Amino acid sequence: MPAPQVRRTLDDTYRAFYAENVRYVWKSLRRLGIPERDCEDLAQEVFVTVHRRFHERDPARPVRPWLFGFVFRIALGHKRRSATTSEIPTPDEHLGEKHDSSRDVAKAMNARDAYLLVHAALGELPIEQRAVVILHDLDEVAVPEIAGALDVPLNTVYSRLRLGRERFRAAIAERTKGEQR
Repeated sequence: MPAPQVRRTLDDTYRAFYAENVRYVWKSLRRLGIPERDCEDLAQEVFVTVHRRFHERDPARPVRPWLFGFVFRIALGHKRRSATTSEIPTPDEHLGEKHDSSRDVAKAMNARDAYLLVHAALGELPIEQRAVVILHDLDEVAVPEIAGALDVPLNTVYSRLRLGRERFRAAIAERTKGEQR
């Protein structure tokens, strides 16, 4: 058992880690198609798991891909256990959508439509492809880091990225038939 001073330092370090990353975890869960009503419980599960494995983290490597690996595995487990259907998420403050009444109404409606379109298209991807597309295209994580974070071979990540992008484009095209975007 660590000395009280060491334990206090570790607790302070973990508290800072939590504060810096709780919003990212919540946002990642939503991007993976987890309904908002389940995000609080799953975020808690993520941080409990991370706390148990916090000592294993390599400080030389980026935190976000490592953390996303936990988010992905917990979201995947939840989806496998869940009998609910997919939902189209709505913008909320956890995803950084600020509601500013001074914005032009038409602009706000276009932004909301684009948001819903992207999330609906992401929702059509299998979660394995969705995770790779989110990490690479939205979070700008390099493919080798994704492979390490998700514990899958590098070529599998490239394949999931290619297939995910194809499905994403097809879903967008299907939803925007006859529209100019």
